[in-house]
Amino acid sequence: MGNSNLTENKNIEEFFFKNKESLSREAHVTIILYKLWLESGGKSGNRFHSEDIAFAAFENWPTEYSWNLEKYSHLPSMDKLRRPLENARKDYGWMNGKKNADQSIDGYSLTEQGLKLGRKYIHLLSDEPQEKANNNINKHIINYLSRIKKNNYFKLYLKENKEAVIADITIYDVAEILETSLSNMKRFNEKFRDTKLYLTNYEDDNNDKLLMFFNLIEDLFEEIDKKWLL
Repeated sequence: MGNSNLTENKNIEEFFFKNKESLSREAHVTIILYKLWLESGGKSGNRFHSEDIAFAAFENWPTEYSWNLEKYSHLPSMDKLRRPLENARKDYGWMNGKKNADQSIDGYSLTEQGLKLGRKYIHLLSDEPQEKANNNINKHIINYLSRIKKNNYFKLYLKENKEAVIADITIYDVAEILETSLSNMKRFNEKFRDTKLYLTNYEDDNNDKLLMFFNLIEDLFEEIDKKWLL
């Protein structure tokens, strides 16, 4: 486990982890939480119980989080997770939440900085080459973004025909792009935010342009609740 200098600078762009062994526990549990977030569908604000995070961290790195006595070494130790989770929340701002005996309160969710850290270093959890690991993260989300890229309005945008998009697109078209409906505006706005998060956290062709396309849509429609957005 790396003895990192995280407390000196909390900007993730200044961190460099070359392998799993160089990760601090704070970074590792944050990346584990990112992995759980992706596997659950990558919805904004998803919260995960501390015991789920502990077990996933243990599965990924048993020697780092097991009980000390050999006869119990097959079990995860919550004591070894408690402080890293709280440090990741309080000191580094990578997650929100808390550990609590009340299961209705217990749990953690990622902040925007935590998402960035997870995206940058999730490949360190896998023994696969980085490119293959990144491509296998979540095919559901990748396929969803691929469908959006086939949308005619986005194709117009790529052809630098922004004015035609502005003139023709309606809020109903946006709902169709998001594969949702306007009957539940809370869900509509959540889906809009989720999609922007996917575009921020997945490297792929045209994702930057698709994010700009969504920023244009966001500016066009007052129905889109800005408090949900990044």
